[in-house]
Amino acid sequence: MDKRLARFQDEHTPRLNMDLAKGLAVKQVAQAIQYLDSVFRAAEKSFPPGLEYRGCVRVSPTEEYHRQTTRGGKNNRRMYDVAESDLYMVKFLLRYEGVDLEPRYMTLPHLRPGGYFMQRGSQFVVSPVLNDIVFSVTGDTVFVRLLRDRINFERSRHTYVVNGERTDMAYVIHAVIHKKKDGKPSVTAKHSLMHYLLAKYGFDEAWQRFAGFVPVVGEGEINWENYPPDKWVICSSTNIRPMRGRMKTRGTSQLRMAIPIEQYNNNLVRSMVGGFFYVLDYFPDRVKADKDWLNSTRLWRTLLGLLIYNEADGEGSIHEAMTEHIKSLNDYMDQFVLKQLHDMGYNISDFYELLVLIMTNFNEWSRSSGERVKSMYGKELNVNYFLFMEVSKRIFYSVYGLTQRLATRKVITAKDVVEIFDKNLKLSVGYQYINQNCVSTMAIPNDNMALKLTTLLVPQTTSDAAKSGLALDDPAIRFHVSIAEVGGYTYLPKRAPDGRRRLNHCVMTDSEYRIIRNPRFIPLLDQVREMTSTDQDQ
Repeated sequence: MDKRLARFQDEHTPRLNMDLAKGLAVKQVAQAIQYLDSVFRAAEKSFPPGLEYRGCVRVSPTEEYHRQTTRGGKNNRRMYDVAESDLYMVKFLLRYEGVDLEPRYMTLPHLRPGGYFMQRGSQFVVSPVLNDIVFSVTGDTVFVRLLRDRINFERSRHTYVVNGERTDMAYVIHAVIHKKKDGKPSVTAKHSLMHYLLAKYGFDEAWQRFAGFVPVVGEGEINWENYPPDKWVICSSTNIRPMRGRMKTRGTSQLRMAIPIEQYNNNLVRSMVGGFFYVLDYFPDRVKADKDWLNSTRLWRTLLGLLIYNEADGEGSIHEAMTEHIKSLNDYMDQFVLKQLHDMGYNISDFYELLVLIMTNFNEWSRSSGERVKSMYGKELNVNYFLFMEVSKRIFYSVYGLTQRLATRKVITAKDVVEIFDKNLKLSVGYQYINQNCVSTMAIPNDNMALKLTTLLVPQTTSDAAKSGLALDDPAIRFHVSIAEVGGYTYLPKRAPDGRRRLNHCVMTDSEYRIIRNPRFIPLLDQVREMTSTDQDQ
């Protein structure tokens, strides 16, 4: 062969990303033990005193056999499933007050080349998920994916009076962070992020810590004579009583807030003001201008608790429950997410700083959400988080159960620990991998995995309509030039012929499998993007 021709072919032939072509799931799931060990160590921060996590180890075939055959099946008969399964067993080691507890056993999948595994005689394929890094923004929702929990942050408009002349509309950012499922709350209001800041720090510290100043709060003394409009902005309630639910209230709030005019035109400040008056309008008879009241975390925690619990539970019990809830949020931020945020330029250290980050940037993120939703750039390929989601949830459910029992009984025993882990972290949880979105059934028509098997890609979110057909109003399926570089067009499924469900094996990624734009194609694709953009895309 002519050397020049060979050199030309070598220079112009695209290079395969071998981790993707061989199956990214194979490489990531091989680290399953290390991943679940990190989940348990993140959960350990919230363990009650005396409980220790000692690590995760793979069990021997003999121990696995005896563990399987001693499980009680139907009618308490001992059974062993002889159907082919590519599952192996591990155990999580726990110790309470110096005494080793019975290990928690779990089965993990072993992936064959290409990413498929057998479970009870059936074949399944694990595919990577292309997900946003920490934040997913769609319109009026910011979805945050933490190791411990997944939270949807939303915004609602709330009205308050500015300088007595006009009505200002603010966005109140709220989220269901405390997921109590039983009973009806006394007050049907949103759980605003500002309310969480007040419940954690009180009024003065929350404002000083995050806004850099403390507004002046009072009643009639907050007026234009004492706070002239060329230097101050005076905010107050509209005195429109919202629908509160079953709990009755009396009167309206006369509280006013004076803010230096140079501080007011700030996204975070306006969000904090809106959140404050949102809470005030629901509890006008409970919040007073006195500093001792405003800085009382007990007051704010009790009021937050009334949005979650029923007043019949007693305000003392509600305050204790909310104190435990606020305390648990201290451990919500794991080191993995903190590192991702640091790489994005957000140097935060705890969950409350995350709330402030969302309050500050929500509106800006929302305005640019159309571009973020459509684009396949700025995302990462992930398997373990989604494949082991059920196991992770069960680990944190166990921690929550221990925390609740300790709050109720003030002391727990080794029997309590075993009972709660038996309830949540059962061996059967390890058989639920096939129910995850990243797992599917797929026929393999040939021996070349790169032609079809390892091109499978799962979008992070799909509309319900897209499962049976394309939802034409879904912004996630609109054309974007990133599809040409990241997506693939071989073996397109009929329900999604846009290229987003197939992966280009030549796409560039970093060590964390985050998508990197190829510098060679940036000028061309940017030019195409300008040519194809519409007013709706701007």
